[in-house]
Amino acid sequence: MKTKLFLSIASLLTSISILKAQETATVEVKNPPVIVETVFGDKALGFQTTFQKKLTSAPKFGIFAVSDIIGTWDKDDTDGFMVQGNITYEFAKNLNLMGGFHMATGVDIRPAVGVIYSKGSPDYVIVFNPRYYIDDNGEMEAFLMGEYKPKISENWRFYSKIQAMYAALTNEGNPHTRSYLRLRAGVNYNEISFGLASNFEYFGSPKFNQNNFGLFVSTALF
Repeated sequence: MKTKLFLSIASLLTSISILKAQETATVEVKNPPVIVETVFGDKALGFQTTFQKKLTSAPKFGIFAVSDIIGTWDKDDTDGFMVQGNITYEFAKNLNLMGGFHMATGVDIRPAVGVIYSKGSPDYVIVFNPRYYIDDNGEMEAFLMGEYKPKISENWRFYSKIQAMYAALTNEGNPHTRSYLRLRAGVNYNEISFGLASNFEYFGSPKFNQNNFGLFVSTALF
């Protein structure tokens, strides 16, 4: 009798443990790391952080935030910064709605809405993010980023990245406000990447050009 009671209790505890494990597995969220990159260029120092995380208790929702700073060595050149923070909602695989705020050099804080498509593997990452700023100017922006990092050895990978952005007003005759093309080529060792960097930056309606060439180092903070 005692043996049957013990087996029944053990079976019940095992079933509860399995159910708890299944619940934990259901809400388990695998978040991408925070990416921090610094560029040491001939014209400027660049610093960028990218933060994208899902909520553990509500994995459909998350936070996407980016800060981007350019500090020139020459006081006559153009410094710049950009900060954005967004709440995201995953409505399809690899596809998220987003809404939040955006602020940049010479621009007040503005609400923004958009869509983020992202897909990746250990060998590549693709991100496409069109968004619209809700203000009197009706500015639209498109962001595209791609990484390719094939494996070389156990801990080393080749690393390359292309990142582009174009922003324009919808109610102006000369709509361009900001655009850039940023290229990276180097190697990746575990969570650290480093190599050559090229930045091609354009500001304002006259598309004032300011390029920056040098070295970059980035790290993935898990």
